[in-house]
Amino acid sequence: MPRIGLRELKIHVSEVVKDVQETGERYTITNRGVPVAMVVPYERGEETRVLSQQEMTARLDELAKEIGARWNDSRPVGELIGELRR
Repeated sequence: MPRIGLRELKIHVSEVVKDVQETGERYTITNRGVPVAMVVPYERGEETRVLSQQEMTARLDELAKEIGARWNDSRPVGELIGELRR
């Protein structure tokens, strides 16, 4: 998924939207290098439609794969959760 800064997006918004519309590409928008938003293809009725269990599971699987691909901490999840609780 491409990342694009706010300044860059302001300059190239038409191209980004066209790419999203034509190819289904998703963009992560950053502000000073920190992800703050996403530009994703619009699916008609998506904002009000209830997802089936199968659709939700598929979306969660995609999210888990994306998180796993970017995860760079070798500590077990239980240890990380323990740190957050302190």
